[in-house]
Amino acid sequence: MNTDQTKHNFLAAAEAWLCDDYGIDIRYLALPSSKGLILHSALVGLIPSRPEQNVSFLVKTDRVVVGQLQKYPATKEHLFQILELAAEGYIEVDGVKLNLPVDPPHEYYSETGHRERPLSDLHLSVTGGQRSALSSDAVIAIDNALRGATPPFDGFPDLASWLGLDSSSLEGGNCTLTLRVIAPTTIELTRSSFVNGELTLTLNAQPTFDLSQLRVAVRGAPGKGISTRRQVAKEITWEIDSDGKKRGHFRTALEASDSVLVMLMIGESVVQRYWFADPVKARNRRLLAVRHFDSELRKTRAAVLSPQSSENF
Repeated sequence: MNTDQTKHNFLAAAEAWLCDDYGIDIRYLALPSSKGLILHSALVGLIPSRPEQNVSFLVKTDRVVVGQLQKYPATKEHLFQILELAAEGYIEVDGVKLNLPVDPPHEYYSETGHRERPLSDLHLSVTGGQRSALSSDAVIAIDNALRGATPPFDGFPDLASWLGLDSSSLEGGNCTLTLRVIAPTTIELTRSSFVNGELTLTLNAQPTFDLSQLRVAVRGAPGKGISTRRQVAKEITWEIDSDGKKRGHFRTALEASDSVLVMLMIGESVVQRYWFADPVKARNRRLLAVRHFDSELRKTRAAVLSPQSSENF
């Protein structure tokens, strides 16, 4: 897959995921240059909830511009505009425009394509040009500027740890801008179960999320023909909870199965994959293997008691 296609896929998925009432969290580190402020490292996160507390701040000196900007709520249109610009290497914070170097052209990478992840957010990493490593005197001067700022940070290590940013560009690495979008709908695992052949699911959704974008599939194992593979999104019953969120409920019998895989998608992108094992019917696979291949434990005893094999065992 070429890098432009990676960017296109990310934006297409984000358009299906996003809805009104998301929160914005932008974290950034920029240094002045002869061409203006250069963005060295940044993270743009879109989260379907209000932050527990607003920790926005700005430190702006002659040597460094760094900060965190949180906003809530935002419209889907505004959120998507932020992502489109960020995918091109631009962010705007506190009236200041910051951009990644474009020499060479930006490259794109996404974690979203990893096939076996149990819970996925949308991810896009934009890599800009490589900067020359700062001199030790320059690093010390910036460290001291951060210590004297409000709020104070104990130099770059403290700052990078607080914001979760990659500061390798200061040592001659590439400048990077990371984008993440958290899903508006997830399976509430603490209220979901598979017991005695009955699957019970509870889902949470952002109040403004378009439920027509939601897909939920179940796969029972072992299956009884094809009947234990089903799309069930249209069978979910939704209500508005006391906290204002949409809460979905679904229940079905899968009596022939001792475990079931639930796959939640939004549009064409996977959000969550989770195996539920029936505690009553689930097989002890290690016990089955022993009973089948070493029922009298001869091989096990030999492995434990043999001087050559016991340490490896």
